[in-house]
Amino acid sequence: VQLLPSDPPNSRANPLPVKIEYGVHHTKMFLMGYEDEESGISKCHVSIHTSNILHSDAELKSQGVYAQDFPLKVAPGKSTGNPYSKEEDASKTPRQFEDDLVTYMESYRYQARQSWCSSSASFGLSNQPMTILQLIRAYDFSTAYCVLIPSVPGRHRANDMHEYGYLKLRKAVIQHARSQTNSPLLLQFSSLGSLNGKWLSQFLSCLDSSAQSFDPVTESDKKKSKGTSDLASRMKIVWPSVEEVRTCVEGYSGGGAIPGRTKNLEKAFLMPLYHRWSSRNPNNEGPLKTSKHAPHIKTFVQPSSDGTEIEWMLLGSHNLSIAALGQIQKRHKDSSEKILFIRHWELGVFISPRTLKQAGNYDGKDVTLVPYRGGGMSSGSEVQVPLPYDLNPTPYNNEDVTWAVDRTTFLPDRFGRII
Repeated sequence: VQLLPSDPPNSRANPLPVKIEYGVHHTKMFLMGYEDEESGISKCHVSIHTSNILHSDAELKSQGVYAQDFPLKVAPGKSTGNPYSKEEDASKTPRQFEDDLVTYMESYRYQARQSWCSSSASFGLSNQPMTILQLIRAYDFSTAYCVLIPSVPGRHRANDMHEYGYLKLRKAVIQHARSQTNSPLLLQFSSLGSLNGKWLSQFLSCLDSSAQSFDPVTESDKKKSKGTSDLASRMKIVWPSVEEVRTCVEGYSGGGAIPGRTKNLEKAFLMPLYHRWSSRNPNNEGPLKTSKHAPHIKTFVQPSSDGTEIEWMLLGSHNLSIAALGQIQKRHKDSSEKILFIRHWELGVFISPRTLKQAGNYDGKDVTLVPYRGGGMSSGSEVQVPLPYDLNPTPYNNEDVTWAVDRTTFLPDRFGRII
């Protein structure tokens, strides 16, 4: 079923009680059950990623994925079959990931009851009919090393507004960021909404060193914000240039998955913020060899003050847009009540050294996140992140032009095409 929040409410395509104009379902997620014969237990594989189900997306573009397996919950006193579990009784472990996943899945209003396994090979899972929400509750997510960051279309009131969009991201930064840093935030995405300086400045204030003291709900009333004059010291946008798209393995057709438009990209306050997707040196493909693969991945990354480590990162479907991340508004024209208005379904994961340490076996050692350098993905308490661009990206020069799907090109790509 194609989900469209812009369809009539309570319909097959829009299970929501309201109609959200211009809303879309943009989440990319798989929930897959399987039977682990080695441990003799049923497991749930959760995959939250950035790729559409297209050959070109999976094989030719730069994408990202979070994937983790979770075992069934077991009764107290029995083994979980999970080598990373810190407690035998799953009922005593944190349930934030489980609760967040169930809350997000509830928004689909899918209540059908069915059997999810055969009786002959259930590996501990009941074959009695149950809903997808009951099925999720059957698994132990206590070792999840991330925090879910969902967006659900709607007008979210005070009781739940901090569970969605950029307010949920702010909450995760406050609770799970190891330290504050003045290093500019890296924002990398594949589509850019129609932004204004006030929203962007307030968005950054929710995530930078002022996140703890900045109240986005009360600040939304103010006519003026920090302004845009200092944006270059607070953030960097990683966005491919026309030349980078022209010379990628797909040529200009690869840019079709980066649907930015000139009217959104070329606003004056954004122009000083752009940085290249790849190095200016054509022989430097990076450790992941991604420089020639158009980016469809979406990442928000906070580097450490010295630029060598990652303090936290968001990976998921969110582009930099008000529709995806939300905006504080009045509930209605004459109301003083504030709501968080979101148009899209989105889903991402927040990862930091603290979320990894809380979930894994690091023997009390501090965990560090560093960009991928090659070799193994981790060594002791150092975890390498396969980030497909540099933590200190190259700023645009006078010859670099932002890629836009509505921009006319004059040089042919490797296939001889001009658009």
